[in-house]
Amino acid sequence: MNYTQNLNPHFQFNSALSLSLHNMKRPELRQIGADLSLAPVVLNANKGQLVDKIMGKIFSSPHFLSRFDVSAFDFCPLLKKPLAEAYKKFINANPSYSLMDTPGMFPHSMLTPQQQMFRTTTSNYQGDMTTANTTNSGQPQTPYGFNAGCSQQSNLCLNPWMQCKWNGKQGGVQIACKAQGCNRKFHAECLKIHECCVEKEARTFECPYCVLGKNDPLSEISHVLLEPFIVVNGEQKQFIIDQMRLQQIKEDPSMGIEVRCLKLDYKYLNEQTWLDSGELYLNMRRVCEFKPLQMNSALKKRKDEKFFYREHLLVINSIKFQDIKPNYEQKPNVRYDENAIYMAGVFLVRKLRAEELITKIQSTCVKDVLTCKSSIFNELENNSFVLEECKISIDKVSLSLSDAFDKQTIKTPARTVFCTHLQCFSLENLVKVMENTVPKKWRCPICKVKAFDLVIDGYIWEIIQGISKKELVSEIIFLRNGTYELKKAKDEENNEN
Repeated sequence: MNYTQNLNPHFQFNSALSLSLHNMKRPELRQIGADLSLAPVVLNANKGQLVDKIMGKIFSSPHFLSRFDVSAFDFCPLLKKPLAEAYKKFINANPSYSLMDTPGMFPHSMLTPQQQMFRTTTSNYQGDMTTANTTNSGQPQTPYGFNAGCSQQSNLCLNPWMQCKWNGKQGGVQIACKAQGCNRKFHAECLKIHECCVEKEARTFECPYCVLGKNDPLSEISHVLLEPFIVVNGEQKQFIIDQMRLQQIKEDPSMGIEVRCLKLDYKYLNEQTWLDSGELYLNMRRVCEFKPLQMNSALKKRKDEKFFYREHLLVINSIKFQDIKPNYEQKPNVRYDENAIYMAGVFLVRKLRAEELITKIQSTCVKDVLTCKSSIFNELENNSFVLEECKISIDKVSLSLSDAFDKQTIKTPARTVFCTHLQCFSLENLVKVMENTVPKKWRCPICKVKAFDLVIDGYIWEIIQGISKKELVSEIIFLRNGTYELKKAKDEENNEN
């Protein structure tokens, strides 16, 4: 079987054109580069780099992208031969495609959804996927870009690769994503959630689409290059990076593409998890290898981290996951789940420094004072209970200002959107710890719930800002009458005595 028959049609042409250009002599390539107005430093680069730049220039041409019209390159005679050869190979491999579909070289049906979207506008992203977007209710907001492409599929278990026993039938206990605006549902059984635990897990459940878009607040997504997809062994997928974004990546070392992957198993759904054993290819290059854990390893899970990449990027790029099954001798000694299902996505991201993320959350994710204040005194009311016909009421509740990480005074009091406790942790400490941790597991240090969406308690923050720097306070005590008291630290009490 011809290998190119397994590829997307556009990628078949891309591969054929690359081969035709590589077969040309270097002086010819330099002349083509000069006709395309490539920089002199590029013309003196090695042959492979020169071919990459030429192809990038071809596929970023406004005329070529809007109509796929070869006549746009009449000013470059040397390009006619490789274009004609690539087109001939493409037609031989795909005889069903017709030139009558659209004027120009390529039929419209040949375009991928990403290319169609790219042709519509050179900047199709309508808003940053911010890390800690929340609604007034404090519920996490689904990042833009995922719902737009996938909202029609409310039940991901309908995907044939899910191997769902309820596929196409009614039945099974379903669990819905809690991110606002997301209507996707999974069967609890497909995510390996026991039926008796569904109610408990449903409170904080977010679907893989939403998790992939926000599972690392320190990597700010500026564009969705390839929307989340079910990983199929050996399947090639393509994504486009326009010239403007390629230039951004070149100039800014904090910019690059990031490949994220999740295992569709609830125990690992909120953590980056690569294939148990396999390889990751970008633009035909093996960029990452996944080795299985040994059976006798002390680790419960391999330490996987998201893959950040800046090199050898083109206008049209490919990605492929290759699953490598252990052989007969290896299988008893390694951990390998042959029934595992994975979901991955490719994003253009900017790596934030801890200070940048802290400032961003402080300016955009603060709950208003009145809402926070009412929740505290509702806590007092809800903690009242009846015991043997005697009502026991709680007159006060205390909140420690000692942080869970370093026991120092909390600077910016924060919780996750799923936290139900009154106690806060220091935003600065959590972000700085995560910045220096690999792999990054964003969790509340108090209740261990996922911490992708962080919210500052405006009321407690206001109280802390009003405390003098010279004053050592260990606790805030909230009284039933709506007021509060500050409890001084023992060191200051001893000094006063």
